[in-house]
Amino acid sequence: DTVTNPLHTYNSGGVYGPSLTTYGFSQPVTAAQESSIVAIADSIIIRTGMGGLGQNRVAVPVYLKNLFPTLEVKIPLKYGNSPAPIVADSVVFTGRGNDFVIKMSTINSDSQTILLYLLTDPPLSPGSGIIAKIYFHILNSAIMGDTIPIDTGLTVPETSLLFTTTVASFEPFFVSGGVSVEPYAAGDANKNGKVNLGDIVYLVNYIFKGGPAPDPNWLGDANGDGDINLADLIFLVNYIFKGGPGP
Repeated sequence: DTVTNPLHTYNSGGVYGPSLTTYGFSQPVTAAQESSIVAIADSIIIRTGMGGLGQNRVAVPVYLKNLFPTLEVKIPLKYGNSPAPIVADSVVFTGRGNDFVIKMSTINSDSQTILLYLLTDPPLSPGSGIIAKIYFHILNSAIMGDTIPIDTGLTVPETSLLFTTTVASFEPFFVSGGVSVEPYAAGDANKNGKVNLGDIVYLVNYIFKGGPAPDPNWLGDANGDGDINLADLIFLVNYIFKGGPGP
C-alpha cells in the first residue's frame, strides 16, 4: 500500500531515528535518519497554593521532570490579570533545585511576572521532584473562592520557557497552577477565623498528644514549609506573643 504523509505517535519520551522502507525494486530500500526526532516527556508543573485573605506566606511549589540530563532551565511565569489580588514576595530553591550550580529568580510586581533560571554542569540527572517554592501574599481585596492563575506568560525569546539538555534544547510540557483564596488562613488550625492561642493548643494536641489533624491539613502549616511540626508552633508563638511575622 502507498501512504501519503504517514504519521506516527510516540507514546514514550525519548530520541528516535525514523526509517523509511520502499518496495517495488528488486529488493527493499531503507533509509534512516538517526536521532532526528525528540519526543518530549519533560515537564514543569506548578501546583496550587492555598491561603486566606491577608495571608503572608502562601507557598506555590514548582516541580520539574526531566527525561534527559539537563543543563539549563528557564521558567517564565505570569500570575493573574492586572491588577492581581496576590503579590509574589520571594522564591526559595529546594529539593532538586539545589542540584543546580546557579539558581536565580527575578520578580517584577509591576508586570506580575517571575523568572526562574537554573544552570548546572555536570547536568542534572533524569528524574522528577520539587525544585522551588514561590511565596505569595494574598491581598484583602481578593475574593474568597477565587483561584488566581499562574501560567507561563513571557514571550520575549530570551525569556521563553526552555530546557537545554545534552540531547537538544526545547520547550517542555507545562502544567499551570495558581493561588486559591480560602475561607481560613494557614495557622488557623481550629478554624475559628482567628490565629491565636487556641491554634497553638490545637497543634500541641495534634503533634504531641494524638489529637485530630487540622482539616484541611495545610491549615496547620503556619510557616509554609509543607510540614506540620514543632517549627509551626514556634512560628505561632513568635507571631502571637513576640510580634514576629504572621502566616
